[in-house]
Order: sequence, then C-alpha cells, then structure tokens
Amino acid sequence: MAPERKHKVAVIGSGLAGLTTAYLLTQEGADAFEVHLFDKADRIGMDSASIEVELPGEGEGGGKTRRAEVPMRAFTAGYYPRLLRLYRSLSLPLRTTNFTYTFSHIHILPASSASRSPTPTLSPRTIYNGSSGLRGISLPSSLPFHSTPAYLLRLALIALLYLRLLALALAHTYLPRWAGAAAGETETLREWAGRTRPCLGWADARWNEFVREFVVVLFSAVMTCSFEDVYSTPVPALLEYIALTFLQPHYTLPPPLGVHAAVRALIARLPPSQVHLGAPLLGVQRAEDGGGITLLTPRGEHAGFEHVVFATQANQAAKLLGAFEGESERVSALRTFRYTPSVVINHSDPTLLPSPPRDTRDLNLSYFPFPPSSTSPSINPLFRSHTLATHVLSPPPSALFQTTSPTLTPSPSLTHSIAHLERCVPTRESARALRGFMYCREGGGSGGVGRYQGGEGVWFVGSWCWGGIPLLEGCVASAECVVDALKDGRRKRRKEKED
Repeated sequence: MAPERKHKVAVIGSGLAGLTTAYLLTQEGADAFEVHLFDKADRIGMDSASIEVELPGEGEGGGKTRRAEVPMRAFTAGYYPRLLRLYRSLSLPLRTTNFTYTFSHIHILPASSASRSPTPTLSPRTIYNGSSGLRGISLPSSLPFHSTPAYLLRLALIALLYLRLLALALAHTYLPRWAGAAAGETETLREWAGRTRPCLGWADARWNEFVREFVVVLFSAVMTCSFEDVYSTPVPALLEYIALTFLQPHYTLPPPLGVHAAVRALIARLPPSQVHLGAPLLGVQRAEDGGGITLLTPRGEHAGFEHVVFATQANQAAKLLGAFEGESERVSALRTFRYTPSVVINHSDPTLLPSPPRDTRDLNLSYFPFPPSSTSPSINPLFRSHTLATHVLSPPPSALFQTTSPTLTPSPSLTHSIAHLERCVPTRESARALRGFMYCREGGGSGGVGRYQGGEGVWFVGSWCWGGIPLLEGCVASAECVVDALKDGRRKRRKEKED
C-alpha cells in the first residue's frame, strides 16, 4: 500500500490558539500533517508586544534587565485546567503567585499654586490580601482613627455580601437545579443583580453598591472592558469564573523567559521554512482544479492546503472569510462577536498607584466613583469608564509598572512602551452564535466542534471560541477540539480507504 499523503494545514495567527493548534497537529506524527504557521507580525504573536527594560536604582532588581510581558498572563488552576495541563506537558516552570489587590477611588484635586491643572489622586477604599479573602483585608493608612469603627462595619458588610455572591456562584456552577440557582444563558449581570437583590430595603442599596464597586470593577480589569460592557455580559460566565477560581492558586511563567519559554516549546517541532512571519493574509481562494485552498500574502501565493485554521479574532476572520465565501451564515455569526479597544502601557510613573505608597499591592484597581466633572490633561477619555489596573512588576526604586485601560495617562518621559490591542466582550448575541462554533461546558467540561467548523476546510480557534470569559483557556480548549476533529476526519478517511 502506498504511504498515506500528508494533510496540509495552514494556521493563521501565532497567538496561543495558533501555536497550540500547530503543536498538537505536529504531535500526531511526522507523516500525518504538514503544518504552516502564518502571522502578519515579524515576531510570534503570543510574545510580539513584550519588551525588556533596564531597571534603574540600587534596590531589588536595580541594574538588571526585566522582561515585561504584554499583556500580563496569570492563570488559576480552577479556570485554566487545559492551559495548565499543556504547560506541564511541555515541562515549563510554573510559579505560584498569590496576588494582593487594592480598590481605590480616583479623585480630581482642584488646581493650586503648586499645580496649575486639576491633579488626580488615588485613594484606597479596600486593601485585599489575597487567598480568596482568607488573608483578610487591611485598613487604608490614611484612614482617620475616629473613622475606624464605621470602616470596620463597612468591611463586615462587604464580607457578608461577598459570601452571598460566592454562595450564588457556587450554586449556579455546581447545583444549578437547586432552588432555581442557575442563571439564564443570556441573562446579563444587570438583570441578574436585580433579580437576586435581597429585597430587604437597606440591603438592596448595599447589594447594588457591592456589585458596582467590586464585581463590576474587578471584571472590568479581568476583561479589560468598560463598566457597561461588564453589566451587559451574560452572567453565567462571571459566576463560573468566581466559583472556579475560589481557593485556587494563581500561576505565572517566571522570568527571565516567561511566556517566551512557552513559545519556544510550542514551535519547536515546526521547521523554520513552515513558519511565515511578516506575512499578512490578503485573501483566501479555492483552486478551481480541486487543488485545495490558496492563501494570498504580499510574499506570494501558498497553495494546496486542505484545511485552514483561523486562529485570529472573530472580526478578522469574518473580514477574510467574507471575500472567500460571501456573506454566509457563519460569516454573519462571526460578526456577532464584539471587540473593544485595550491599551497596555509599561512605565515607571508612581502617580498611577495608590497614595500613600505603603498601601500599594501587587494589582491596584482604581476607578472614578462618579464620572469626573472636571478635566485634567492626564485623564484619558477613552477609558474613563474602565478600571485602571496597574500591576507592580518591580517596586521602587527600580520601578516598573504595567497599566491596562489607562484611565490616567502616565508621564511620557516615564513610559517604556504602549501596546494597542483588542479584547472580545461576551454579549447575548455572541453567546447564541458560539453554539455554532463550539459546544462546551466552561471551566474544564467536555466540548466539541459545532456546525460552522470544517465547512470548505475552514476552522476557527481562539479565546472567543469557547464558553465563559474569552481568556487563555479558550485558546487551548478550542485548539484541542479542532485538532481532535481534524484527527478524527483523517482516521475516518484512512478507514474508508482500507475498507
């Protein structure tokens, strides 16, 4: 019998979804798939925005080069089981990290003789010491002594409301049939918060305030989107995230290599001749003689592909695929996935941290309690309704910070890099459309491909192509499902030939 012909597969996009797809296909064996990886960037997309910064000062890290990954990538065991399994199979080092947080209000101080324009200041409201709340909450340093009893009463109320939220999230995730605990598939956070309010007069207002100042602020940082986007998110994704991350450790890939170690391991089996960087996709064509799919790039045509896997954003796949097959049902479905701008800035400006400095924690979440009435040159109007999230990569004096959704803009002289990204925001429409691409259970359940996958040899993977919040787990989970489907198809064709 003649040796079986390789199946030629093009993977468009070199983020985690594309790299995982390419890696899993090459695991099948040298004679199974010929995988080609394409990306418009000159560097692998998963690591293309990361930078290295020479840290100043004599303190911790001073005088050394620090790698700043863009965006920050941290993951928990409960919500990222497939990602952890993949990284462990690659023998990558994992560092357990227990993040601490501050929640601060942004206030605009009026102009004075010292400052000719209004000056923002970040005032801590709650200091959270990590471990799902087991390490307690600290008092802000600026809290006057006479205000301590009232503040402690506020903390007790927050703790009770958090326990209520946790109970509802756990019931939804693990006991959905119990007392109608499950939220509707497309029920938004705003609708759910109204439906589950305590109905005890004063408690109603406290519940709404808790949802606004903790749930919405936290998920605005996690999802890097506006407060209104969080309120409009289907609430099952948020409840499952809360339940599945409870009491679970956080992990990161430690320096000096960090995520670059994952990139090297995932791409190790691909011959350099099959990695096409700096090759933006201009179009997709099907050969008239049945010779498969041809990809058009500025460097020429790449022909003979039996399968093309779009490991891109859904909106980018819709644009490229629309020219290939017209305004089909699945192109229309791809267009339902909405994206919002995201900006990540690496800098050394301490004014984007809480004041006083001793209240600073690992992750510092700040927001305007009310829309600012005054203007300031440092306020970014695009993100004034977002959570300003600043991660301390290296503390002063060798200061290096990473800010996402910069409500306040750091000093240009202290800015090291600015990356403009886009993030997928779940909506009612995308939750419905997702069923056609992937059926799944969030947080580690089983899954498989939907009816929009594989038609005309075209497949889709990405964070958006999985249930829950579009994060790294969706990249790995969707890649696994698509690769399983490709392998199953190859085995079926082999069996048909044998029969």
